[in-house]
Amino acid sequence: MSPEQRLEGLVLRSTPLGESDRLLTLLSAGEGLTRLAAPGARKPKSALAAAVPLALLSLRLIWPSRALATALTSYNQLLCQLQQSLRALAAQLQPQLAIDQPPGSGLLTPARIRALRLQLLALRRQRPSLAGELGSNPQRHPAYRLMLNLDDVASRLITSIGGMQRHGPPASLDADLVERLHRAEAELLLQLVERLELWKQHLEPGSRQQRRLPRPPQPPLQAPLTWLELTRELNDSSANGASLDRLERIAARLVLCRQALQAICDGERQWAAIVVR
Repeated sequence: MSPEQRLEGLVLRSTPLGESDRLLTLLSAGEGLTRLAAPGARKPKSALAAAVPLALLSLRLIWPSRALATALTSYNQLLCQLQQSLRALAAQLQPQLAIDQPPGSGLLTPARIRALRLQLLALRRQRPSLAGELGSNPQRHPAYRLMLNLDDVASRLITSIGGMQRHGPPASLDADLVERLHRAEAELLLQLVERLELWKQHLEPGSRQQRRLPRPPQPPLQAPLTWLELTRELNDSSANGASLDRLERIAARLVLCRQALQAICDGERQWAAIVVR
């Protein structure tokens, strides 16, 4: 390349060269990858001293979009599987709901729980690709922190779903009390399904402006009224008369449901904190 040639591109890498120069690696449409020496770029009064950091800033803002879009699409696919699992749990409590389930929901089995965990592990293996596009300190980048937040929420939901799959819903109680318990739990699970649908819409790469992180759904998630009234329902005398084993099963299921609800609420608060900074 002759000294008079003009080249415009993105600075992929900048390293010190000699006492006051920089060695740049550029990516341009015409030349592809090119290594150039920038004489005097490290001198405070050099015009290149300001130009090189600006090019690096441009790279940090624009270049990660491809890996971020890929990661968000993959998390959307995992959210679909979590929705199907939550619907299957709700159908165990309210069998009439099984009629309205989309294809693929079916029964929730240990094999499906293992498949969810494997899918999450596969997503974690994508993380280095995103980190590599975010510069020397990717852990502080909002896009990377958003991926960590999505990972945490998905992990907590999988744990709660797996626990509910192992601890089946109680049946050997007063029929009216069982119906109220099952209805409250099913309505909560279906509300979580609807909330995850909003997550998918917000995370869809095509639904947001380019180079901007998606924002969480608004307003904040609220549990259904039947779930909020559950404490009063459990004060029923028929519940107090159940065996210790039955009461422990009820308590375990309620804790797992509460953990799933809390995972989404915590995730949305953290999500909002990440994107507003």
